[in-house]
Formats: sequence, C-alpha cells, structure tokens
Amino acid sequence: MKFHILSLLVTFTAVAHAEQYVIATDFHPSQPATFRVALNGQTLLLHRAADGNVDITPWVKAGQNTLTVNVDPGKNENRFSKSTLTLGAGQNGQWRTLFKKDSDVYTKAGTSTFTFIGKPSGAGKLGKVSLFGKFHPSQPAQFDVALNGESVSTLSSDGNFDLTPFLKPGKNVVVVKYTASQTKNQFSQSTLTIGQQVGSKWVSLLKWGVGHWDTKAGSVTFPIYR
Repeated sequence: MKFHILSLLVTFTAVAHAEQYVIATDFHPSQPATFRVALNGQTLLLHRAADGNVDITPWVKAGQNTLTVNVDPGKNENRFSKSTLTLGAGQNGQWRTLFKKDSDVYTKAGTSTFTFIGKPSGAGKLGKVSLFGKFHPSQPAQFDVALNGESVSTLSSDGNFDLTPFLKPGKNVVVVKYTASQTKNQFSQSTLTIGQQVGSKWVSLLKWGVGHWDTKAGSVTFPIYR
C-alpha cells in the first residue's frame, strides 16, 4: 500500500509541475523587426512585423533546452517604438516570463541564446498546416509561395490554402516571394501566415507582414518539419 501511495504522489508531483511554453510577438508599426527562433537547433518560427503566438510545448523536451533568437531590427522610424518577443511558461493560468527580447532604435542585428530546463505538459497532436493571406486595402501586395521547389499558391487577396497534402516526411522548404505596391497608409500592412494545428489550437509558424517599408520585392525561406 505504501508503495502505491508513493507512486501516486510522484506521478501527481510530476504532472503538477508540467508546464506549457508559449512564444508571443508584439510589433510596433514604426519598428518592423524580424524574429527567427530555433529550439534545440530546429527552426520553429519566423515573425516579421505581424503579431503572433506559438505554443512550442510539443517541441520542448524534458531537461535542458536551448532557444536561439535571431533579430533583424529593420528600420526604426520612431525612437520611442519597439517590437518584442517573449517566451513564457506556466500552468493553470499562471504564467511567468522566461525570456524577452526587444528590438528598438538601439538594437543591432544579431543572435541571442537562452537555456532553460523544460518540464513540458502533454501537448496536443500536431495536425494540418495551412497558409493564410490577409490583405489591407491600403497596402496592395502579392505573395508567391513555393514548397520544395514547386509553386503551390499565389495570393493577392484574402484567402487560404492547405499545405498538408504537399508536405513530405522530414524537412520541407517554403520560399515566399513578395511584392508590394505603394502604400496609401503607413500604418497599413498585408500579411501571409503559415499556421499549424496543435491539438485544438492554431500556432503561427511564419508571419510575414508587408508594409510601407517594403519598397522593393523580396523573398524569405522557412523550413517546416513533419
């Protein structure tokens, strides 16, 4: 009987201390920064000038984890503006900040590394992967999307596309080419999002905002692992 009670106590303690891990990004329109994040060497998210959040619990391992954050601050247009990436951990509605990275007028492009001890809770099953286009009428733009070298979608107005059937096991490479017409409002932007279903939630792996700062066409590459 004592053995069973002790076993239950150990199990309860382990569950009680299990946590969720969430990365959130908050961007100011006058600080169009780019955050690229990897966990234990695997790229998890790429957010640029478009708020998003990612529950990274499925990728956190028990024990030591290494978070790598590469920041490109872009052009700051207001010395009081900043964009921020935050890694939080918690359970039962109680959250604490593990890591926070600001991008402001003083920030230089570079990489920061943070190590933490993970106690991940049971995470939802990884599901379908889709891309979404959200366009502002004052910011015309076009996104051309290729997956593993093959063109899969072109978006210039609101829409979505299921990438799941085109993904192969292992590493997949997404290339997004974007063009932007002259904006009619410096606070407007159009955004391409690649989201993945985790349990009943969607997480934003790639969020790429196009705004008045985009005076030339460009492209971005992002890996998706299955």
